[in-house]
Amino acid sequence: GRGAREEAEAHLARAAELEPSFPLYWFRLAENRKLLGRDPREALEHAFALDPQDPWINNLKGQLLMQEGKPEEALECFRQAVGKANAEADLVCNVAGALLALGRAAEAVETATAGLAAAGERAALFTARGNARVRLKDFAAALEDYERALAVEPKNPDYLANGAACCLELDMVLRAEELLSRLLEVAPTASAYNLVGNLAVVQQDHLRAELAYQEALSKD
Repeated sequence: GRGAREEAEAHLARAAELEPSFPLYWFRLAENRKLLGRDPREALEHAFALDPQDPWINNLKGQLLMQEGKPEEALECFRQAVGKANAEADLVCNVAGALLALGRAAEAVETATAGLAAAGERAALFTARGNARVRLKDFAAALEDYERALAVEPKNPDYLANGAACCLELDMVLRAEELLSRLLEVAPTASAYNLVGNLAVVQQDHLRAELAYQEALSKD
């Protein structure tokens, strides 16, 4: 809870050692290792063997499969997870993400829409649907989703970047500028400055574009 994951590692490992038949301890150990950037697979295998139906164990397994470039297998895990906890927005988003990775954007839109009906107006689900609509080049509908996500979490840098990029596709220069101004306040990253450069190109302000791209390169 304090974010002291290194310290948590020893306690979680000890818990799993003391009660090795309890899947939650193995899951927490695997989750902690993943967040530490370590290999969680051994602990996750223990958790999965003890409770192969658990939604969060399946979700973590799916995330690892996505990292390994196996979206088809990941999709099975994510769907198993949603089957046990269909109102969890994060799980539905992962299903949509796997579908997108498989080139099934229309199904991803349907999945996110069903998730919104089950879980309510969650920013992550609006974003997942927006991402799928961008893949379908339905930029106007995607921007609607991104704006609804921003209404819920107005300072989320990913949502601000998504909205700005969509505005550029739609030639909505003023709104793009407004969103990018907010983005630079909360997260002045390389990708943010790259978007600023793209906006400047649209405005034919090539000097500003060059400066923004140089700033992006200096950061990454």
